[in-house]
Amino acid sequence: MSTQSGSFSQQVKDELNQAVARQKSCQLVELAVALACANRQSADEIWITTANPGFAGLIVRLLIEHFHQDPGLIANRETLSIVIEPADFVAQIQDVLQKELGIDPLAPSFALKAKTSKACLQSALRTAFLACGSIRDPQQAYHLE
Repeated sequence: MSTQSGSFSQQVKDELNQAVARQKSCQLVELAVALACANRQSADEIWITTANPGFAGLIVRLLIEHFHQDPGLIANRETLSIVIEPADFVAQIQDVLQKELGIDPLAPSFALKAKTSKACLQSALRTAFLACGSIRDPQQAYHLE
């Protein structure tokens, strides 16, 4: 681990933010997982709030690259909120993820296809950790959520 300042969990997340999914399918998996972990979701809008600027940048980049729309970004003192609206933008994202991956990220739960590549599974786990995971320094009291 690097000797940067910040918590151990933040250092791990900073390193994970350096990994970039190259395949379109893996990028869509990243987006689907991020949306599934969103703080607030409805057919009209999705809010993803994070204290991790790198993760916010990943989500914004994916939305721009795949949907050619820039979501709203609200900066608070310690967090960033990505706001995806209006309802037709949310529906467009749902449609693409349904057609490409067979999942609806706004459903109560979803499963990736059994034939999902190892790279896409890694992308899914990385994104889930970036969205809502934490880890404590193994030198102190190891704990992973």
